[in-house]
Amino acid sequence: SSDNIIGDFNDDGTANVLDVIILVNHILSPAAVELDGADINDDGNIDILDVVQLVNMILNWSISLWDKDVEGLVPPIDLN
Repeated sequence: SSDNIIGDFNDDGTANVLDVIILVNHILSPAAVELDGADINDDGNIDILDVVQLVNMILNWSISLWDKDVEGLVPPIDLN
């Protein structure tokens, strides 16, 4: 996994749904998918709690990006 971004298992520079899929595949078949840094919540186990933690991190990062109005992102359209 990326040294700079927690949960970036495919080393594409961001943690996203693709990394969640990789983590789930690792949990289902640990022998088939070797994964460094999979213990996201650092409790000594790699399980569904790590998936939940990763999803929460991704959602929080997305929300904070919208809050900061990052250049290049189009905010959602308010239909009200």
